[in-house]
Amino acid sequence: SSAFDKREWAARMGNPQDMRAIAADLFGHWKRTHDEKALNEAVKLWLAAAEKGDSISQAMVGVLYDEGLGLQQDAEKAVKWYRKAAEQDNASAQYNLALCLHLGTGTEKNESEAVVWFQRAAEQGDRDAQYYLGICHDFGYGVPQNHREAVIWYRKAAERGVAMAQYNLAYCYEFGEGVEQDWEKAREWYAKAAAQGDEKARKALQEPREKDAAR
Repeated sequence: SSAFDKREWAARMGNPQDMRAIAADLFGHWKRTHDEKALNEAVKLWLAAAEKGDSISQAMVGVLYDEGLGLQQDAEKAVKWYRKAAEQDNASAQYNLALCLHLGTGTEKNESEAVVWFQRAAEQGDRDAQYYLGICHDFGYGVPQNHREAVIWYRKAAERGVAMAQYNLAYCYEFGEGVEQDWEKAREWYAKAAAQGDEKARKALQEPREKDAAR
């Protein structure tokens, strides 16, 4: 097919951006048709572009190893590629690397290093990283516990539509953690989370709770 002809041309030209673009087309074709040949070709191109230093491809190769897509699942190799891309300031790789470090997946658990990468991704606007950075500050994972700082990051993620951040921000308002207690604002954020199907938020709107039971 023409996609495969393009792949050969891109490989010969050795342009990692072209390789990555064609890989994405082939991956889309695989998702629509489950054509394994297209997946295998996409993986080869992403690997080649990643080896040439393309950070977006490096981040994708991390995902492929992480999820076992077209490659043998390998958490350690996923971390290796996430780190390469993260060091080139790729926000999604920074988030994925942070999550691996936070959970101890494919690498030794290191909560303080995880916070560094969550922070870098969060500052680039990655909403999931913003939420997790809030969690780290809220519960003292890798940093001293700081509810005010947690609220700052929950709010950023909540405003970007992360339901769990909306719930946690509402909780902070309900119980006055890191912010002045304000039931109206709590209800507003619980409602936003509930509208996205968050069951705990739906319950919070219906019944007064004891603080510790609400988590």
